[in-house]
Amino acid sequence: MAYLLIALADLCIAGQFTFNKLYEKKVACGAKHFLAFPVLTAAIAALLFLCVNKFSLAYGGFSVGLAALNGLVQTLSILCGIIVVRMGPMSVYTLFMMLGGMVLPYLYGVLFLQETPSVCQIIGLFVLIATLFLSMFLKDRSQGEKKHRAFYLLCAAVFFLNGGTSIISKAHQIDARALPTYDFMVWFYLFQFAFAAVAFGVFLLCTRRNENVPPLRFTGKSALSAVGISAGYAFCTGIGYMFLLFSTADLPASFLYPIVTGGSVILTTIAAHFFFKEKIKPLMWLNLALMLAGVILFVF
Repeated sequence: MAYLLIALADLCIAGQFTFNKLYEKKVACGAKHFLAFPVLTAAIAALLFLCVNKFSLAYGGFSVGLAALNGLVQTLSILCGIIVVRMGPMSVYTLFMMLGGMVLPYLYGVLFLQETPSVCQIIGLFVLIATLFLSMFLKDRSQGEKKHRAFYLLCAAVFFLNGGTSIISKAHQIDARALPTYDFMVWFYLFQFAFAAVAFGVFLLCTRRNENVPPLRFTGKSALSAVGISAGYAFCTGIGYMFLLFSTADLPASFLYPIVTGGSVILTTIAAHFFFKEKIKPLMWLNLALMLAGVILFVF
């Protein structure tokens, strides 16, 4: 069952990135639309899990505190991602994001949870890290040098932020003081909604007199597209995160997160190729092959 949950989480994560890119192409026409996206998705996800939890919400200081911290970290990661997907290939951004969610919780599990990795897993770790360095050579010639550096700096920020989210999730699920998973997820998305709404509000205040910033308008077909895509994203990210939390309670971090990382990166890259016509360069094919080899090594 745990392996099935991991596979479902991988599919949901690939769907999450697909809806993110779809929103960029079909709805967004300015910074306001991008900043409205995490507000919409967090609100929909919070409502979704309130319904799943039968509109009941328990309170616990430990879980609520971690949910607030996780909501802040995740919001910062989303805001960085909003900028990154406009600056470079989604496949490279995804690679940094997911490897951050693998390497940092892997080290957390080994250093703080006394998880003992096998020799194959250690080799697999280095193989996966090698894919990160190989991605540095996937330079888009249409980018200027300054934009190229900014793209990778933001990717590095997402690397650490997504890793922090994974560590917080693992720390919550293994603690005896933790609330049930559904309650934690409702609190998490409520805080994410609050932080995203604050960021959106600050941006509106700072740009209200700037004529170069287009107004935020969702009318007719664009409104339906915005809600539909946001709902799809919220469903994928919420259900995927739920599957991941359930798996986290039973599997060691040093095993779980590398498997999730490898599978989701491979599926997301394939989705970007087929749905958005992103070209997979020979070096990226090598990256995917190494990623698959690293995942296989973690099984042993």
